[in-house]
Parts: sequence; structure tokens; C-alpha cells
Amino acid sequence: MQVFLNLILNAEQAIREIRDRGTLRIRLGKSDGKVWVSFQDDGPGIFTGVPCRAFLIPFYTTKRPGRGTGVGA
Repeated sequence: MQVFLNLILNAEQAIREIRDRGTLRIRLGKSDGKVWVSFQDDGPGIFTGVPCRAFLIPFYTTKRPGRGTGVGA
């Protein structure tokens, strides 16, 4: 539940940095006996040239100082 909450809050914060409103889509499904979830938003995304290390380095963040500690693994 904490991971889902962090993904939702991060999307909301990223969207609000560029505009007042945005869209977050959360999809749930089941296939081949497995459950999956997909998060999609219209925020700015991770800047080009920044490798995605969100789940590799503990507390990794692309946020400016004082804006968050990151999720990490």
C-alpha cells in the first residue's frame, strides 16, 4: 500500500510543478493467474539523460533538495 501511495503522491507533485491540473490513470488487471497494476500520468516524467535508478539506489530522487527523499529499494 505504501508503494502505491508514494507513486500517487509523486505523480501529483510532479504534475503540480508544471500546471494546476493533470491526469493519473491507475489500471488493475489479471492475466495468466497474475495480478498487475499500471500507473500512468501526464506529468513531466524523468528528465532525459537521467537513468532510471528509482528501484536500484535507496532514497534516489530526481526532486530538488527539500522536496522529497525518494523511494529506493
